[in-house]
Amino acid sequence: LLYYSAYIYREQERYKDAESTLKELLRHEPDYFAACFLLASVYKDLKRHTEAEGLIIELIRQNPESSACYTLYAEIMLETLYVDKAEKLAAEAMRLEPDNISARAVAAICNVIKGDKTEYQHSLAELVRNHPEAFTTSAMMLVVLYEQKKHREALRIAQELLRCDPNNEFVVEMIKELRILTHVTMIPLMPSIKYGWHASAVLYVIAIVACYTASRYLPGEVSSLIIYGWLLYVLYSWIYPPILKKIL
Repeated sequence: LLYYSAYIYREQERYKDAESTLKELLRHEPDYFAACFLLASVYKDLKRHTEAEGLIIELIRQNPESSACYTLYAEIMLETLYVDKAEKLAAEAMRLEPDNISARAVAAICNVIKGDKTEYQHSLAELVRNHPEAFTTSAMMLVVLYEQKKHREALRIAQELLRCDPNNEFVVEMIKELRILTHVTMIPLMPSIKYGWHASAVLYVIAIVACYTASRYLPGEVSSLIIYGWLLYVLYSWIYPPILKKIL
C-alpha cells in the first residue's frame, strides 16, 4: 500500500510526500527493489542528482542485468550534462533490452546534443512519433538544456520534437525563444544571456568606470565616442530583442 501511495504521489508531482512514504516503507523492507528504484527516480525529479546516482549505482550492483537501472542512471547523467557517460549507459541499457524506448530516447538525445550526424539524430522525431512516452524524456532534456543556458543544443532537440508534433504549443514557443537567443545578431548580449543579471551588473560597473575614466583622462572626442557607444549598447539591449522576436 505504501509503495502505490508513493507512486501516486510522484505522478501528482508531490515528490516530498513520495520521498517520505518510500523512506517509511524502506525502514521496514530495506531490500524492496521497486521502492528503491522509485526513490531514485524521486531524487532525480527533485534534482538531487548525487543522492539519485548513489542509490542507482547500488541498485545496479545488486541487479547488474536491469536495463531500467541503466536507463535511469543514463537519464541522471543526461540531466547533469555528462553526455558521453549518459550515452554509454543508454547503450548498455539497450544491450540488455533492445526495445527499451526510454534508453533509445536518451541515446538519440545524446547524439542530437553532440550534433552527431547519425541515425539517432534523424530518428528522434520518428521515435517520439511512434512512442509518445519518449516525448517526456525529450521535453525534460529540452528544459534542462534551456535552464543550463545550452541554447543551441536545446534548439536542436526542440526542432526534432517539432517534426513529430508541429502543433505542440510548448515546443513552438520554445523554438521561438531559442531562435532569438541563438541568433547571430544577439552575440553582443551573450554574456547577459548566459550569465544573467550578474553579467549585466558587471558590464554596467565596467562601463561606468570606463566612461568616468575616459571623461577624466582622454581627449573629448574619444571619451564622447566611448560614452555614446555605451548608450547605443544599452538602447540595443533594451529595444532590439523585442524587435527580433516580432521578426522571427
